[in-house]
Amino acid sequence: MISVLIPTINNRAYLQLAVEFFERYTKTPYEILIYDNGSDYKTAEYIAKLPHQSIRSEINRGVCKAYNELAKIAKGDYFLFWDDDKLALPDWDIHLIPLVQQEGQYGWKSLVEIWPYNTNPCSLQGNYGRTPSEFQEKILLEDLKLLSFPRKISLAVSQVMTRDLFEALHGYDEDFYPGFGSDPDIMWRAFCFLNKDTSKFLNANQSFYYHFTSSTTNRLYNKKLINYGLRIYGHSLFRLKHGFWAKEIYNRTGHGALV
Repeated sequence: MISVLIPTINNRAYLQLAVEFFERYTKTPYEILIYDNGSDYKTAEYIAKLPHQSIRSEINRGVCKAYNELAKIAKGDYFLFWDDDKLALPDWDIHLIPLVQQEGQYGWKSLVEIWPYNTNPCSLQGNYGRTPSEFQEKILLEDLKLLSFPRKISLAVSQVMTRDLFEALHGYDEDFYPGFGSDPDIMWRAFCFLNKDTSKFLNANQSFYYHFTSSTTNRLYNKKLINYGLRIYGHSLFRLKHGFWAKEIYNRTGHGALV
């Protein structure tokens, strides 16, 4: 079974769509687990009425704490770490899970991101709307039939990993609060744990998702000085911990290299 772990805070419209897409397009047995990171009453009430297990915090404890706490109650052998502004697209799991299973006890596979920007070598650019109200679902699903993606090394932030790998890594590092720098941190730790074998990080190139991109982050930390300061803290912590800047992970892992 796949355990889908979703932190959220006051992002109801995005979360509702994310949950609907999992319910509609996931064929493998799964569970959805939601961590309410201090949402307001209306959002908390909506989450409580969902037919999915959830944990509520009265304050924002950050995404790392959220993932770690959800992992403790997860029943699946595979964990999918998800943001509430992402939509899993048809057959995402059918193409991905067999690849993770082939890796054995410590499997890791990333989905391919589709988003409105052209800033990531392991993403496909496609603007199908930047908010739920603008979302062009029918066009995206039609285009999806024609999409292809070259097989690449990918340490992407939407990955499935085995429970055993997550536990071997001791989960997310909660020092990265509220979460900036935590993705490259767990990527690098997984990369090192798996003996820096790039072949283990080939993405599932037929598993796609659509990303509205950073809707929660941009809303919560919309003041440039606060946003910049938090990002500097996270990436400085990464450098202090690992001895190099997070942006160097591209070169050190072969991220985005054709194979």
